[in-house]
Amino acid sequence: MRKNQKIFLSSSPEEFGTICTCVETPKKKDVKKSGYLDVEAEVRITDCYKPINLEFSFDSKEKYLKRKEKVRTLIKALKQFEKEMDMGYRDFQKLKEYQKEIE
Repeated sequence: MRKNQKIFLSSSPEEFGTICTCVETPKKKDVKKSGYLDVEAEVRITDCYKPINLEFSFDSKEKYLKRKEKVRTLIKALKQFEKEMDMGYRDFQKLKEYQKEIE
């Protein structure tokens, strides 16, 4: 089974960022042939010319649980980053007002 998705990070035509995900399990015939069983999982984030690849592949329950923790940590960090961006924008607005006052 192979599951892919590609999502654009913005609806603006000037923005080119994407997030692509792929989770792939081997076919039965490949497991029978090689004897190796794993799930390939990857996230690729691209913004203009800077791709970032994050690997989440696993071949055991223990590794699967570690990869799930990795996903949860990433989501938590991004939520915190969003809050920090909001604070930064509020500071930006205040500085823009200050800039107008001193001109």
